[in-house]
Amino acid sequence: MNIDSYLTINDSTENILIVYVKNGFGVLENILKTFSEKFIHIESVNSITIEKQKALKIVLIVKSKNSQLASVIELIRNKEYTIEVENYIDSEVIYNELAYYKISYDYFLNNPITSLIINRHRVEIAEINREFIFLEQKGSRKEIVNFLKEIKPHGLINFNSSGKIIINKY
Repeated sequence: MNIDSYLTINDSTENILIVYVKNGFGVLENILKTFSEKFIHIESVNSITIEKQKALKIVLIVKSKNSQLASVIELIRNKEYTIEVENYIDSEVIYNELAYYKISYDYFLNNPITSLIINRHRVEIAEINREFIFLEQKGSRKEIVNFLKEIKPHGLINFNSSGKIIINKY
């Protein structure tokens, strides 16, 4: 993931879709193609197989106008492999993101401000070796972006984020 593109927070309408489908070859690709054909931006995609139901749970974070999104939801609902489609906004779900950061060990040792930034944001050290320090952070996109902005000039080598991990409140 490009770090600079992650730092850009878009204020357009964000929806969380949970799509349950019969798990099969090409199903995920077909779902994603439906969004692409309608020019709807997909912010993140997570999927997990639900063994008991032999289904796939797909969580999509999308940015779109409601009218565009409604038509895509209807298209997905009408697919033979679709079991259910749920549409939420942020206030209807509990969510966090998980982010990992890779920092130079030497930079960390020689620049005490790096440690202060890590402590101020309550970021945990996941692993340390002779070359790198690996950090782990759980939180909202805003918290992750704020830490990323601060740590970027202080020895950051690599960054990766999970996107939203969610569960609905209802």
